Amino acid sequence: MSRIKTIIVVAALGTGSAALGFAATAGAQNDNDTRGPIPETAFESGQLDLSQVPDLVDVLGPEGTSVGYVRRDDLYPTSPEGDILEREPSIPVFDGNDRRVGDWVENRGFVAAGTTSSAGSRTPTTTVEGE
Repeated sequence: MSRIKTIIVVAALGTGSAALGFAATAGAQNDNDTRGPIPETAFESGQLDLSQVPDLVDVLGPEGTSVGYVRRDDLYPTSPEGDILEREPSIPVFDGNDRRVGDWVENRGFVAAGTTSSAGSRTPTTTVEGE
């Protein structure tokens, strides 16, 4: 199943050696942002091809429907040299109007705003084309 491939890559990328912080303003969109699922082809080389990951990555909620997006730069922070760094354990999730609707929490998935991190789905998920 494609979703499993995404989960494995997301979990593996969380083992870097540096951390990068981000602010709640990270949801601000611009007119040129791409949005959608991570395509299957982004994983074909055995490593994630960041050039194929949209600027705004769809996030699935516990029911398997899209609840918003996370910024690619928050999900896969990079160094100036292009190396993928360790990300924050909680990433803000925004709706299409730049309103924060919750967080994507490491090892938990989507947690709606106003709930605790013990709520939400148990598996971190993003959408991948071709499921």
